[in-house]
Amino acid sequence: MQKPAPPPPAPNNKRQTFRQDVEVPIEMRVQNMPVTVHGTLMDMSAEGCRIRSLISLEKDSALRFDVRGGNGKALELRGRIAARKKIVGQAFYEYGIAFDKISTADSDALVSLIMEFQRRAAADRTETKDAAVENAKPGKQRGAYRALVSFPIKYRREGRPGVTIAEANDLSAGGLRIIGNEPMPADVILTLEFTLPQEVLSVYSSAPTADPSPFGDRGIARPKPKDPRRPFEPMTIRGKVAARLKDSSGQIVLGVQFLDADAYTREEIQRYIHAVQLYKIRTGVDNL
Repeated sequence: MQKPAPPPPAPNNKRQTFRQDVEVPIEMRVQNMPVTVHGTLMDMSAEGCRIRSLISLEKDSALRFDVRGGNGKALELRGRIAARKKIVGQAFYEYGIAFDKISTADSDALVSLIMEFQRRAAADRTETKDAAVENAKPGKQRGAYRALVSFPIKYRREGRPGVTIAEANDLSAGGLRIIGNEPMPADVILTLEFTLPQEVLSVYSSAPTADPSPFGDRGIARPKPKDPRRPFEPMTIRGKVAARLKDSSGQIVLGVQFLDADAYTREEIQRYIHAVQLYKIRTGVDNL
């Protein structure tokens, strides 16, 4: 039976264009206001943000405010109020802010800040999940679902220069298998470099999902922040050789345990594994 042709690649949606939920207090300097205005930054993207405040502000007013990342450095953002909404039954207003055009350096800093907020949110979700598992009834369970896949991987062995090319498969959020030609004892530390294959993301709808915009009706729907179609980015993860496994082909198969995969990276791997499961179900293809 002929293997079906692979689906077209997923749309090139960049993560920095998505809107990330946050909850950060800010102080705004608003046009024609003699004092600073307190508010809460509710979400943000590379194009704008949403702010909640008890103070009534005029539409089209220019404003600026600072946001600090984990390094403590302040990034000043400037923009205009593109939309305002009085929340029924509440004492506050919500404002959609369109950012002014900023320099390349500030744009890069803004994207990095959004990514930092994404990682913080992922870490919070992981802590909540870990706490739930800890409180669950006792019983030995496998740590994570593993996907039987195949993709190229590079690794650097600690204490040795150079990069080695190998094949990765049997992937989970906690580790993977490496198929290659180099025997290694347990506990060897590796730095793994790879990008998860994008083609499986085509199982998700290519049509954007409708999502209300604080800027009003733009004529098109805006993808949600957790759009599963966003491309995978290159990953670099440290791992430890946990075991050498038997393989009938005569190749060397090593089980590698991840050492420092952060919460966001683990979520991205889980997103890939979920897409693989859907892809296999819908196409009938067992091997990827």
